[in-house]
Amino acid sequence: MIHEAIDLVTDFNLKVRPIECTDELAILMRKENLSQDEALEYYLRKIPKGSKDKYGRIVTLGDKVFDSLFKDPFTGKKIKTDENFQRSRAKRLPWIKYTLENATQIYELNEDNWITYYYVMQFLIRYKDEVTKKYENKVNNYLIVTKKKAGSPMSFVTAYTPDNELELLKKICRSRPYRGRDIAR
Repeated sequence: MIHEAIDLVTDFNLKVRPIECTDELAILMRKENLSQDEALEYYLRKIPKGSKDKYGRIVTLGDKVFDSLFKDPFTGKKIKTDENFQRSRAKRLPWIKYTLENATQIYELNEDNWITYYYVMQFLIRYKDEVTKKYENKVNNYLIVTKKKAGSPMSFVTAYTPDNELELLKKICRSRPYRGRDIAR
């Protein structure tokens, strides 16, 4: 078990290289007062119903991506109301599709009735520090979770930014690096 953990961390550290965000990918991520209408417009214009990963596997996205922009603060459920819209979640939109299509760091976990895949990328984003009002670069880890049941297409589950590398490693620690072939079922 310890050797597997060391292999996982080694694999993670070998593959992780921040990608500098520029152009349209960075604009939405840095936008301070992103509105619900702007997020919806971006979603309708840029997020397809499905996306292919580096291995040509189709991941269905559907409305789950847009639904993930909303979260009731009391129940934690994704309820689409104006008061449950969260800007920080809307800023995920550009990197969901990009990460699915470009991640080389993919991990798989064989569970009872499905396989969970974790797509991981790091982005270098230029942020404005609210205190100093100066711009600084920050590396963010992004994690997308998908699931695949036998005989069904792979589907999007959630996407988020782990607080730090340790939280990310805890999430993927039971999985193994994906090597280009699905686990036999």
